[in-house]
Amino acid sequence: MNRDALVVCLRAAADSARRDLSTAVNDGRARWAYVSPGTVRPFGTALLSNASVAELNGLWYTLPYQGGRLDFQTAAIYLIDRALDHDASEVIDDLLRFASTRTIELISVRAVEGIAVGSPLELSDGFSIVPPSALPNVAETKMVFSPHNAPKHGWGSPPSAAIVLRETFHVPFCKPPKHGESGQTLYRPEVELDMEYALWAATLASEGAPEFRQGYDVVASCGWPGMASGSMRGGETFPVLVPRARSVDADLARMNRPGI
Repeated sequence: MNRDALVVCLRAAADSARRDLSTAVNDGRARWAYVSPGTVRPFGTALLSNASVAELNGLWYTLPYQGGRLDFQTAAIYLIDRALDHDASEVIDDLLRFASTRTIELISVRAVEGIAVGSPLELSDGFSIVPPSALPNVAETKMVFSPHNAPKHGWGSPPSAAIVLRETFHVPFCKPPKHGESGQTLYRPEVELDMEYALWAATLASEGAPEFRQGYDVVASCGWPGMASGSMRGGETFPVLVPRARSVDADLARMNRPGI
């Protein structure tokens, strides 16, 4: 099936999904969970009729701190969900681009307690310090930056900002693991170290004492055939008393940011 036919199929699936949602009883699940199998199945079949997409079906993909088997009969539901917010042609074009290049736009987020910025503060090499309002609108953002997400030991407050890395990420693929074996997982200590450098820059530029909290990743590419976010990790150290959030001096932060 060619690109134009896939666009038509996705538009039809998105229309069907809107009907599913109009009769669903909201019980707190993610929006895609309310889309019926009858809506998903025809589009999943259409995806597998495209040669470049079908070539990826059944392979194991690896993202930072997570991985999984790509099954387009299942993945179709995430693409349909994105077509509720994006034009179907945009989703399909990005899917076909991904099938060709195997790259995505990845946003790595690390919440920080103890600093505050009014707008995104660009550092270098894709790193920035941002307010919660500038983060992707996903469940992980809402949970981590909830006013209820204070350290359980009672020595701190909810995160007040985040250090973010935006990058073009090449997704590795391989054969799925054999029964009883675990799949590959990608750990990136060099990125964690660069996050530390960015935190040091913020510390020097704010005269505060910020601390890292939880981290997670978000795939910003609308044609990514999987869940947009996941891999929640990290948390507060115990016990650390973090003073109130301090404003960051943008010029000082850029000047103090160590090079990679």
